[in-house]
Amino acid sequence: MNGLWMTAMPQEWFMSTPGVSETGPFNPHFVIDIGLVNLVSGGLVLTGSLRKNGSFIVIGSIWPLLHALFHVLHWSVEGLPSGVALALETIFVVMPAFVGILCGFVISRKMSDAVPSSQVWP
Repeated sequence: MNGLWMTAMPQEWFMSTPGVSETGPFNPHFVIDIGLVNLVSGGLVLTGSLRKNGSFIVIGSIWPLLHALFHVLHWSVEGLPSGVALALETIFVVMPAFVGILCGFVISRKMSDAVPSSQVWP
């Protein structure tokens, strides 16, 4: 949903998302670019979830994981953000990325255990 919002209404997303406007001036091209990346990522995670295919979930979770790691690296250099900002970034950036990767690996593992290795790739 975030990617759709960023792509369809970039300025509204920029002004409404806590902390984003503090990172610099509004750049519609950049917001839409990142919105498209989020749409592809979300589409892969959704497809993997519907098909119970952990590989799609893991691939779709790579971008959110890199984004989360960037936030954590930023915290280590600049210090932790204030209370509400830290809570929002942790809940909406960091946790979903790690949960997505973990779910993808768990589903992949369960599916590989359920199918004989000779039948995984035709």
